Amino acid sequence: MTPREQAGLPDYSTLNWVTLEAIRRLPMPATNDEVDEAVAAALNLTRAQRDVKATNGTKSELAFRASFCRSHLKIAGALKSERRGYWRLTSEGVAMDKATIDRRLAEYRRQEDLRREEKRQSQGTRTTKPTTRSNDDQPTGTDWQGELLARLLAMSPAAFEHLARELLRSSEFEAVKVTGRSGDEGIDGTAMYRFSLISFPVYFQCKKYKGVVGASAVRDFRGAMAGRSDRGIIITTGSFSKAAKQEATRDGAAPLDLIDGENLCELLKERGLGVDVQTRTVEDVTIRPEYFDSFEKDQSRRSM
Repeated sequence: MTPREQAGLPDYSTLNWVTLEAIRRLPMPATNDEVDEAVAAALNLTRAQRDVKATNGTKSELAFRASFCRSHLKIAGALKSERRGYWRLTSEGVAMDKATIDRRLAEYRRQEDLRREEKRQSQGTRTTKPTTRSNDDQPTGTDWQGELLARLLAMSPAAFEHLARELLRSSEFEAVKVTGRSGDEGIDGTAMYRFSLISFPVYFQCKKYKGVVGASAVRDFRGAMAGRSDRGIIITTGSFSKAAKQEATRDGAAPLDLIDGENLCELLKERGLGVDVQTRTVEDVTIRPEYFDSFEKDQSRRSM
């Protein structure tokens, strides 16, 4: 039995529609966690089903597939990302039907296949037979996150830390430095964030691996920051457990910002750091038979 079946999830075509209907019942903007919870409730998933791990081991199968569905709906024009981790229905998404979603995603896949074939030909590589996709295949365009995470995981720890520095610099942090010193209790770098007339130091930690970051790692990093700063960021290519997220925002403790692999990919894309985006317009062409019928009716009236 596949992880999808163990988690009680339908194929992507159906799950896209379930996700859109779930989002329609949520207040806007909706967070990733709110969407995941609404989808789980709509499918009447048990706790055991919700906790089934995805094949890549970085998150649950539900969270893994729901994140793809949000990307699918964004591609179809039903959803837009308001800011990191927050989603809002578009004017089309309020009333878009399942057939329109499937059609737009099919066209997107076709365009992506053509683009890749053109790229292969321009590079002089041997062409391959187009892949036949099932309803359980995500659109080709969403493969970029998996490809990007694989590239990030292939980086050395030092290189990944310097990438994190560039990400923070592009996000308006100042004086960003990579410490790179062993024995610094997990602090990989420092930065300064300025808001109007106020500025404060921020420490960051990088965790380059596929696994799940637990609450103990959050507590350890907060302990390393003690007496230095009350703001910190943990950046990982993996994911954070529910307990880690709760620990990061625990009352009475210094708050920490958590950037997991999915959000890291989105941030790199938004900042244009190693990721280029080409926007394509997909046309939906609909024939209106009544328009042509009107000419027949006119001719009938004239002949009378």
